[in-house]
Amino acid sequence: LERMMNFVGSAPQVWWLTVGDTPFAAPFEARLLEHYALLRAEKWTNLTLASEDYGGWKQYLQIPDNLADMFLFGDNLHLQAWSLLESVEVRACQTITVRSWWRLRQRENQMYTVTLALADAGGQGLAQEDVWGAITKPLYWEANQTYLDQRALTIPCNTPSGDYSLVIGAYILSDDGRVTDQPITLPDGRPLGNRAYLTTLFVRP
Repeated sequence: LERMMNFVGSAPQVWWLTVGDTPFAAPFEARLLEHYALLRAEKWTNLTLASEDYGGWKQYLQIPDNLADMFLFGDNLHLQAWSLLESVEVRACQTITVRSWWRLRQRENQMYTVTLALADAGGQGLAQEDVWGAITKPLYWEANQTYLDQRALTIPCNTPSGDYSLVIGAYILSDDGRVTDQPITLPDGRPLGNRAYLTTLFVRP
């Protein structure tokens, strides 16, 4: 285990391929999750020897060192950092990718949904993405552990050239279909409403 961790070192990402199950897997992943967050995972398929525990692959990204609570959604869900993988200069029909880092203050039996949206100057939403790009959903998150979400948002093809806000929010969808937006506050307690501004995207011809 120590040799494996030394091999991983400070790599920005780790791909872990497994075949079958071994006693090494659980302690290795526990150590890995001290510094990395799971981004994607897939079971092996269409293999002649495949079985239920044949194995698969997982992709982990290194947790940034400079995480800090940026926004609090409700009284439990923290956004700690985010990044746009492309330029803020975009075109209509283009797809952008946003990566974000999250944690819960305390574990709870609650399923949060995060919405990433593009809005015009009047606050009208033009596009949004509500599906978690994370492997582990918030319902199963542990308290004070960092989790990674990566999602894509497509700029509508009929979007006129101009400046648009990229905003983020969170809500809870109850069993009866009611949507409860989570109020957002800054670390100093100042309220922001139910959407937080991330950056401006400049849609160009």
